[in-house]
Amino acid sequence: MAIAGLSARLYFDHHVPHRLAREVRRHRFDVVVAAEIGMDRASDPQHFARAVVEGRALVTFDVKDYLPLAARWAEEDRHHSGLIVSKAEATLSVGVLLRGPLAFLDRMSADDLIDQVRWLDASLDE
Repeated sequence: MAIAGLSARLYFDHHVPHRLAREVRRHRFDVVVAAEIGMDRASDPQHFARAVVEGRALVTFDVKDYLPLAARWAEEDRHHSGLIVSKAEATLSVGVLLRGPLAFLDRMSADDLIDQVRWLDASLDE
């Protein structure tokens, strides 16, 4: 369950199923979904920048585009609120997908994620 002021605030890009956001919210985590805020057609850099402005860790299944983007930000000494990536299929059941974020979020605070790239996949096996 989310802890006010400590738990990461999340930004789900257009690759993350809306049904996963609903379930994560049921556990009281603060989640914004790109489509809900008019960002469904935004580019990856625009999603990342929006997440940063809002102080949110970006969650995506788009590993191939976001890892280089995060590396570029690090090279440019730009800071972000965290990038959480997964190779898991977004078509997996909500129950399977939900295990990852909840296990992950129970272990990591918002401060733990600053300027970090973290893999969600290991949490799926727990």
